[in-house]
Amino acid sequence: MKYNLCSFLKNIFLVSVLSVLYVTNCFSSQGIVDSSKTIKSQILGNDVHYTVYLPPDYHSSNRTYPIFYFLHGGADGIHTDPYTQGNLQAHLDNLINSGKITSMIVVTPDATRNGSFENNTYYMNDADDQYLYEDMFIKEFMPQIEKSYRVNNLPKFRAIGGLSMGGFGAVYYSLQYPGLFKATVALSGAFRTKEDIISMDMNVYNRRYGKAFGLNLVGESRVNNKFYDKYDILNTTSNKLESEGYFYLDCGSKDDFLIGNTLLSMNFKKNNINYTFIARNGGHDWSYWTSGFDDMLLFVSQRLQDFRFID
Repeated sequence: MKYNLCSFLKNIFLVSVLSVLYVTNCFSSQGIVDSSKTIKSQILGNDVHYTVYLPPDYHSSNRTYPIFYFLHGGADGIHTDPYTQGNLQAHLDNLINSGKITSMIVVTPDATRNGSFENNTYYMNDADDQYLYEDMFIKEFMPQIEKSYRVNNLPKFRAIGGLSMGGFGAVYYSLQYPGLFKATVALSGAFRTKEDIISMDMNVYNRRYGKAFGLNLVGESRVNNKFYDKYDILNTTSNKLESEGYFYLDCGSKDDFLIGNTLLSMNFKKNNINYTFIARNGGHDWSYWTSGFDDMLLFVSQRLQDFRFID
């Protein structure tokens, strides 16, 4: 009897250990990051590359997921940067596995000009209609992505965000297309004042804004009514913006874009737009952005929190 009892207890212990290991393995699984994907764009006349993150349970379930479009930065930024430079996957995996955020699909489109860094798109259409990135993103990219993956494509389950140039693009799209996104995030959003743009060095201006506002423009001609006013989100907001939209601005105290982010938050307050504005110690770099990834993802998940109860 003693031997049988000992064997029984040993078996119970072994089963318990194996169960713990199994559960731990299930909840410590990794999502999948694929940077080899493309969509064909008739509007741009070329393929658009993108990186997609699929949550750990994506291939073991049949459910649909909320989606978070995360836009990369300018200069020589590309769609893989959030993962190769910022290790975004680790932040997503850890928060999802710990139950702190809901499982979500994250997509980062390439915003270069078919691989060229000579002129940034800033996620806008060109003034001469040569490269209509905004039209491509809204009319082609989003619809194709949401058909290719198990996305719940209701606006209340869709968020957009970005860093630097991508932060500008995210806020611009949310204001330009009211009700399309439930939550919007800008990390160190590249929000420049009119004075900033007027005084920019010609080479810098042409690279950043030349294609959107007009190449080789000087002084106040850069902030023209025909093109600049459409993108002047520091001074104008959409009067159609739905009240359930939420904005999250995070900019370093040593960042040159702090003034622009502060002015944008003041504009949001004046227009009764739901927003959170955080100014932490830091500059305009990956160290700052990665230190803000967790809070960014928590914000997005909280705005989409109703989704976790829906299959």
